[in-house]
Amino acid sequence: RYVTACVAAADARGLAGVICGHIHRPALEVRGGVIYANDGDWVESQTVLSEDATGNLFLMRWNGRSEHLLSLPARASVLP
Repeated sequence: RYVTACVAAADARGLAGVICGHIHRPALEVRGGVIYANDGDWVESQTVLSEDATGNLFLMRWNGRSEHLLSLPARASVLP
């Protein structure tokens, strides 16, 4: 319900997405045209969100080295 509420709130405000943290469930996805990004947490999942200079989003994990988990291209087809 939390993710659904976050996405609905972002959509109602005309935002491209929402970034949340410390929910212990890392995620990077598009729901109903809205980006939902959650960095998880550093203690249990060792995950972090990152954005490059062109706006691409990355969900990464550290386990002795940087591990690329998921990515979304800039704009992620959420805007017309």
